[in-house]
This record gives sequence, C-alpha cells and structure tokens, in this order.
Amino acid sequence: MAYHKSPYSDTTLTNYLDYKIDAIKGIKTEQDIAAEMGFLEARDIARLRTGEESLPLDWIAGLAQAINAVPINLCRLALDQRSPTLQESFAETFGAIATPNEAHLFLRKWREVTDDRDPVNDASGQGSHQPYVRRREEFAGGWLGRRPGLRGVVDLAAGLTL
Repeated sequence: MAYHKSPYSDTTLTNYLDYKIDAIKGIKTEQDIAAEMGFLEARDIARLRTGEESLPLDWIAGLAQAINAVPINLCRLALDQRSPTLQESFAETFGAIATPNEAHLFLRKWREVTDDRDPVNDASGQGSHQPYVRRREEFAGGWLGRRPGLRGVVDLAAGLTL
C-alpha cells in the first residue's frame, strides 16, 4: 500500500501550529484548544496540525486566541496554505501590511529567517530566540554595512523572542 501524504502537511502553517501548540504543552491539550473554539473533539485540531485539512478562515480568530497567536499572522499563513500566490493577490488588491520597500528590504527576509514565527518582545533577552541569533546576524550582515541607520533594527531583534 502506498503512503498517502496529507494535502497540507508540508505547509508553513502546519509547522507553525506544531510550534505554537508545543509551546503550550502542559498548559492546554488539543482537547482544551478545541473546546475553546467551540468544538467537541480534539480531532479537529489534530487534522489541522497534520495538514489533513486546511484552516477554515472563519476559525482563525478562535484558534489564534486559543493558541496565543496573532490573528493576522495566522491569516497570512492560512492564505499561503491554500495557494502560495493567494497572499500576493490579496496584497495587490487590498494592500500589504508593509510598504513595498519594507517588504522588499526587511519583511520577507525576516519571515524567512524566523521561519514565519511571530516574535514577541522579551526585554530580558532570555527568550527562546537564541537559535535565531546567528541567522539574524547573517540576515543583517548582507545589508547592514551599507545602511548604518538600520543597525537599530538588528538591535531591536536582539530583544525579541521567537
């Protein structure tokens, strides 16, 4: 029998859901998350995590609240899950969350470096961002020397938890 791969298993959203749900392991179970969203069974959450089903857009607000995620980030990943070009089409039609220059210079590369994880400000610097320090420095190294005014952006990143 051939192995049947789930249609959305290789998407950034499924990886992000694993990351966020693993982060609250011991605090909430998939059953707790499902209950907060108004569902009876954890199976609904498991299907999203494995990529068996795509995230319905009307579930975004409830899921974001249940897993402590930013709704717009979850929405962006859900759009990307449906079609990699869908997010771009929405941005062209309705506007992006950043200017084209910001997106070109910073936002797309930042999302790549952080694996689409939404950074949280952690002034102590003791957060879980440590694995990304080297990648952040590589990211900054390519253009920081040519744009000294952007050094503060990299300094800001040092206080972020991913």
